[in-house]
Parts: sequence; C-alpha cells; structure tokens
Amino acid sequence: MPEFGRLGVDKIPFTTPFMAPLYPAPPWKFEDSEILLMSYEIDKDLAEQSLPPALSRSYPPYGHIMVSHCPSSPVGPFSHATQMVVCRWRTTARAFPLLTIVSTEAACAAFREFWAFPAKLGEVTLERNGDGVSASIGRGGQVLASVRVTELEEVTAGEMRYDPMMNPRIVRAAREEDEPPVLELDQIDPDYTYKQTWRGQGEVEFPAASDDDPWHVMENRNHIATTFAVCDTELGFARYVVSYDEP
Repeated sequence: MPEFGRLGVDKIPFTTPFMAPLYPAPPWKFEDSEILLMSYEIDKDLAEQSLPPALSRSYPPYGHIMVSHCPSSPVGPFSHATQMVVCRWRTTARAFPLLTIVSTEAACAAFREFWAFPAKLGEVTLERNGDGVSASIGRGGQVLASVRVTELEEVTAGEMRYDPMMNPRIVRAAREEDEPPVLELDQIDPDYTYKQTWRGQGEVEFPAASDDDPWHVMENRNHIATTFAVCDTELGFARYVVSYDEP
C-alpha cells in the first residue's frame, strides 16, 4: 500500500517554502513610516496605454511617485518606491502601479507575490536634509529616479491623500494553450495614522533611461503637489477584487 504525505491543506503555512516561509501573513504593521509622495502631470497617451480596460484616466492625466521608508516591519526595516498612473474605477479615484522597487528580498517577494505590486529588488533611500527630503530609486547600480521636496510647511492630516491602488494580479497557466486562471485587479488600500505632515515644492529627475526599468518614460509635465508624512501604517488583505477588463 502507498504511504501518502501528511502535509494537508490545514497545515500549509501562508507562503512557500513550506519548511521556512519567506514572509508572514498580513496584516503587516509599520510604525513611524516616512512617506514622500509627488504628484505631477504626465503624457495622455502614456496614461491611456498603461491602464487596463476596467480603469479610465484622470483629467488632466497625472501620476504619483511614492517613496516610503519602513524602519520596522514583520520582515525588518526596508524601503520601497512605486510609480503610478492616477485613474478612476467607475467614479472613484484610484492609482495603477507601473513600477515598484523594494530594497529587501522578503519584502519584495511579499509585495510581488501577495499584494501584486510590479516589484523588483533594488535600492531605495529616503533622507531628510535641511529643510527638505530627498529620495533615490535605483537598481543594478543605476539611479532610475531622484525625488526631492523643499520649502516644507506643516499641514493638517486632513490635507493628506493617498489614492487606493488597483494592483494587477495575474497567474499564468502552466500549459501554454490555457488562459490565465487568475487575472484581476486587487484594491490595496493601507490604513494610515498620521503623526506629522508637510507639503512643499517637489522636483523629480530620471538620471538613467533604462529599458529594463523605464521610470523615465513617465516624465514630469507639470508639478501638482508633493507631501511628506510620518505615520503608522497597516497593510492588510485586498479591500476589493474586481475585473481586469470590465468597468
């Protein structure tokens, strides 16, 4: 008689490898996170070409670069940055991530595998200096984007806004002839408890024009707003799951 395995579904951990999972289940809590968000107008064609059929572009077309440093998390300290196209799902404002860089292996795996960010492992820094804050985003020794905010002035927490993200989750079929068994948009909408909040004058540069990491494609047509915050954050399961191609 064959002796079958005993690793039943009820014994499987949240992720692989089963003997030593790379990261824990959500929710993840981040204390004293620092978040720099720059919003700026972008090319209309780029916005439309980048969005799935379920989402419509904003008027005027604009996007965000969000850079965050998390000094504490379930997988240790790390930093991450995401470039997004602002959009609408039905009548509500959302953001669609194009590119994400995460600074540590475990956090990058979780962002990509579970939260469906388009994440790659790279280098992200966020530093306060003088009256401003500077961020650098890179991979493989190339600086892909540099963001800076100066002339900071304190504002109320009510003036802060981070659009919920509609992250594209796709699971490819194991057989070439089959359609993807999963193709959806997951609304990722962290909870924020603000401690300190500022706004200022932002600027962004794209030192390296890389085909592998094309951050430079979403160039700045006009600065809209830049904010910086210190806050506690909780990143949980997706708030909603909706169709990729049906509004």
